[in-house]
Amino acid sequence: MLEGELVKALGIPAVEISTVPWFADVAWDADMTMDEVRGLDPAVILDHGWRRIVVQRIRGELRYCLVTDFRPEIVNAIDDCAELGWVESFSDAVALCREHLLGDRPPSALSTRRWAHGKLVGT
Repeated sequence: MLEGELVKALGIPAVEISTVPWFADVAWDADMTMDEVRGLDPAVILDHGWRRIVVQRIRGELRYCLVTDFRPEIVNAIDDCAELGWVESFSDAVALCREHLLGDRPPSALSTRRWAHGKLVGT
């Protein structure tokens, strides 16, 4: 399961980890059926302070949703506070989780290689 793999690879003790059956923000496929949704591995939610990243394996992709400050009064007030996308490998997912959770930069300044806003970003 993705949760166990991420916990082992990250090794960050202060990160709170939970799961949900699926995370709608990363299930963006219009043709996804409820049977397919029910068959997904759970989405993994990782929180560190007010920073959050959710990772879920969907249709062979490791998709993510990250937020720099998930307090409701902040999320709507900051332009560069959230990002949806996918990474090409598990090691990229781990790198993105580390960089986002332990850093203090907005999504646009992250250097981990990933697909966001319909294009390849990061190094």
